[in-house]
Amino acid sequence: MKQTSLMFFLFILSISCNKKTASNERDIFSRADFNEIDSLTSETVKFNKSLNPSSFNVVKDTIILSVDLKASNKCFIELFGIQSKKLLAKVAFKGRGPGEFLSCRVIYNNAEDAFIVHDYISHKFAEYAIDSILQNNKYFPKQIKLPTEVESLSKIDDGKFIVYNDMYIDNNKITNNVDEISLIDLSKDNTSSIVTGNEKFFPPNVNGAYVLVSPKKDKIFVVDHHDDNINIYNNQLNLIKSLKGPDQFQIEYQIIDNRRLSFKKDEYYRSYYPSYYTKDYIYLLYVGANRISSNIKKLDAKPVELFKLDWNGNLLHCYQLDKFLINISLDSNEQYLYGTVWHSDGKSPDLVKYKL
Repeated sequence: MKQTSLMFFLFILSISCNKKTASNERDIFSRADFNEIDSLTSETVKFNKSLNPSSFNVVKDTIILSVDLKASNKCFIELFGIQSKKLLAKVAFKGRGPGEFLSCRVIYNNAEDAFIVHDYISHKFAEYAIDSILQNNKYFPKQIKLPTEVESLSKIDDGKFIVYNDMYIDNNKITNNVDEISLIDLSKDNTSSIVTGNEKFFPPNVNGAYVLVSPKKDKIFVVDHHDDNINIYNNQLNLIKSLKGPDQFQIEYQIIDNRRLSFKKDEYYRSYYPSYYTKDYIYLLYVGANRISSNIKKLDAKPVELFKLDWNGNLLHCYQLDKFLINISLDSNEQYLYGTVWHSDGKSPDLVKYKL
């Protein structure tokens, strides 16, 4: 605890408006660079208790967290026992009142005993302690407002978060000259902007990333949604390493109305889907949609891959899966991978698992 606190203290002291330019390296990698490659076959977990599920996470090994993006039961999230299938709790109720949400994005990793509900429409979030939910069905954690430019976030300490800026773009001559990530302190309801207001381009349709803060608070991974790129920062928010691969995307943009960015006509790119981390490892769900037709109706027929790395960015294991997953979670021993499979015919999604 003392060591973690010291590192975080140094981390806070080191951040200023003018960040230092750190020397960094860019590693180009392919699938052949992983230490191991395996193909895995899924097993469907029988579960049909949710009315209109959109996705599933398995939390604390014993609970299915079912997300309903339409909030059919007036709530976005229901928790069920993985063995009993019994409803344990409902949280994240839909509405505009106190403690309610207009949208729901769940952020969870098994290095935490809580999950975050990010309302990307009303720009606020709340952190739900899992044990508190199970003990109190009327548990409503405090909601915190976010700057409107925050596209994703990851907790680094109580009240303090690393956030991704949805105005960030830096591709050849197209740049807004803003930082990719920032540290914000929300303990005082700070909703100040993380942009200047002078950004030349409007890039939210073509950017986005997942922000992953290591349990030791010494590394920050920024995993791109569309480019097959992973940036690794230290605890001073200096870029120390970039990983580019495995397909080496070369994304082309077009500028509409002198400001709005989109992908080049009839092209679409998608690299990393919602990712997951544990105390020692990062698991990246990789789609690999590289310059495909913008008509992506058949994208969900393409099996995805899972990349296992450590917090230093070393490539450890490539798992080639047999299904198109839209999210992942792992058990506490990291022996089983769980994921959600969507069906193009409109049927309810399936919860599947793989033995790693």
